[in-house]
Amino acid sequence: MMTALSARSAEVEAQVEAYRAALLAAGMNADHPVGSVARAWLKRVGVDGWARLDLAQQCATPLSERRLVSWLMVIGQLRPSPEYLIFGRPYLGEVAARHHRPFYVRFCATAATLGFDRRSTILQWSAIIKVATLLGQAPDALTQVELESGRDAPIASLRRHRPDSHGVRALTTALFGAEATLFHLGVTNVPPRKLHPNKTNLREAEWALVPS
Repeated sequence: MMTALSARSAEVEAQVEAYRAALLAAGMNADHPVGSVARAWLKRVGVDGWARLDLAQQCATPLSERRLVSWLMVIGQLRPSPEYLIFGRPYLGEVAARHHRPFYVRFCATAATLGFDRRSTILQWSAIIKVATLLGQAPDALTQVELESGRDAPIASLRRHRPDSHGVRALTTALFGAEATLFHLGVTNVPPRKLHPNKTNLREAEWALVPS
C-alpha cells in the first residue's frame, strides 16, 4: 500500500519530469541542477505552500527557483497575486512566450497584420498573460468575459501601489489592443470596445473606497 509520503514523493517526481520536459520542448537547458532545484522547492514549499508565503517571501525567491515558479504560473498550476506581478517582476510574458510558443507566434503574426508594431505586440502579450495567470487560465482559452473580469484586480493593485505611475493607462491600452488581436485570432467572439467614460469613473470611485 502506498503511504502518503510515497504518494507525495511520486507526485513531486512527476512534476519535476514534466518541468524538465517543458524546458526541453522550449529549447532550454534541463540538465543538472535544474531537476534537483525544482525537486527541493516542490518538497520545501510547493504550490500550496507558496500561497501561505507573504509577498516579501515570494519576492525573495532565488532566481534558480523562480524559473519553476513562473512556469507553474503560466501553465495555470500556481496563481500569483496582483501584487506579486508588480513587485516580484516575474517576467511572465517572456516565460509564457517560450512555453506557449505556437500560440505566441500566431498572436504576434496576427497583431502585425493588424498594424501593431513589435513593442505594442509585446505589451499586449504581457497584459493578457497577467490576466491569464491571475485566473489560472491558458492564454488561448481566455473568453471575453474573463478578460473583462480579470483586468480589475491588476488595475486596482496598480492604483493602490503605483498611483503616480502610468501603469494603469499602459495596461488598459495594452489589453484593448490584445482584445482586437484575440478577436481576429478567433479566441474571442466579441470585437474590442472601450469602457464608457461614466463606467470608468464609477469603477475608479469604487476602487478608491477599497482599503489597501
